[in-house]
Amino acid sequence: MLGKLRERLGFHPRRLLHSMLTYRRFIGLIKPELLGARAREAQILLKSLQFSWHASELRAPIGKRLVVVAPHPDDESIGCGGLLLAHRGLSEVHILNLFSGDGGGRLLHAPFADEPAYREELVRARRAELTSAATALGVTSVRQLGLDGAIAELRPEHVQVLRAALDELAPDVVILPWFLDGQNDHRIANALYARAGAHLDCMVLGAEIWTLCQPNAVFDISAQLEEKARAVALYQTQNATIDYVGYVRALAKTRGFLQGVGDRRSGAAEGYFALPNRDYCEIVASIYRSDMRQDV
Repeated sequence: MLGKLRERLGFHPRRLLHSMLTYRRFIGLIKPELLGARAREAQILLKSLQFSWHASELRAPIGKRLVVVAPHPDDESIGCGGLLLAHRGLSEVHILNLFSGDGGGRLLHAPFADEPAYREELVRARRAELTSAATALGVTSVRQLGLDGAIAELRPEHVQVLRAALDELAPDVVILPWFLDGQNDHRIANALYARAGAHLDCMVLGAEIWTLCQPNAVFDISAQLEEKARAVALYQTQNATIDYVGYVRALAKTRGFLQGVGDRRSGAAEGYFALPNRDYCEIVASIYRSDMRQDV
């Protein structure tokens, strides 16, 4: 009987019961408090379309000093590895790694275990992978900011650490996962950046990783795609659970096709949502309000 009911409903009846018991103001299977956040996101997406009718083609160098705000080790390679490769010898490229990523991927010799010793070993492995990937990408410097506590609560000291690093580097261009990327830590990184870097005089490129954006800027990485894939492959702990190498190839070829890159649309590209920094930070602030944890 439960099987027939599940087939008719399209989900297991336990989910319905769980929702009614969990949320006093029951509306389907959605938390009522999330409806406002989703509505704001929809409004922002519609607004972003006005910037994206005709995507601009970015050409290297896009700036003298590029700073990648990477929530985890691997986001710099997956999100903008091709662009970084194209800037070797042309610009300074700095990576600010916010979080350790102790809950992502797994060690090659053992399945994931939610234990302190395992997580510590995974962090060491991911840091080593980041060092190798940064070398492959020709990065100028890598800094581990150790802001894992910001995942639980955005505190003034987290903002101050990131602001100090950004002020020291004085970037022309900041690159980070775009503000509606579907990974929770990536959204927290945007909320953190909007507080720490809103005063900067620079451009922001929002890269797509877990969620596709409507790009208003593209960068041709046809010549860098395979080298980018090799940099992503260095993250063995991450590729152990997800085929990131296949993903970056497929996404780049899709972007190349959609933007008409290469002969017969056969090239590869990275898509970005690009805005002046203050405009970008205003959008982030409009989504992630002062009570940012509620919406992130």
